[in-house]
Amino acid sequence: MCFEGRIWDCVLVYINTPFGTFHSNAMKKIGFVGLGDMGIGMAKNLLKGGFELTGYDLREERLEMLSRLGGKPAASCRAVAENSEAVFVMVLNGDQVKDVIFGEQGLLEGMKPNKLILLL
Repeated sequence: MCFEGRIWDCVLVYINTPFGTFHSNAMKKIGFVGLGDMGIGMAKNLLKGGFELTGYDLREERLEMLSRLGGKPAASCRAVAENSEAVFVMVLNGDQVKDVIFGEQGLLEGMKPNKLILLL
C-alpha cells in the first residue's frame, strides 16, 4: 500500500528489469550520486525509511551534510557502487551522467552484476 509515507514501496514495486523486480524489501543498501537540494532531501527520506545509504557529491559540504543525517559519504562514484545494491543518479545534465557512470572511478567500475542504476 502507498500510505503513511511509504511512497518508496509504491514506486519500486513496479520497476521491472531483465533481472527481476526491484522492490525496497529486497534491497536495503542504496547509493545516491548528486546531493544537491533535491538529492539530499531524497537521501534524508531514504535514511528515515531505514535504508543504508552511501552517497557522493563533488561538494564536501554536501558529504558532511549526508554524514550528519546518518549516511555514509563516499570518495567516488565507484565507492558508491561498491557499497550499493541500487544507485540513484541526480545530476544536472547528460555529460555529468556519462561521467558518473562511465568516467574514471565511475559507477560501472564498482557495480556488481544484477544491480541497478536509476537516473532521476
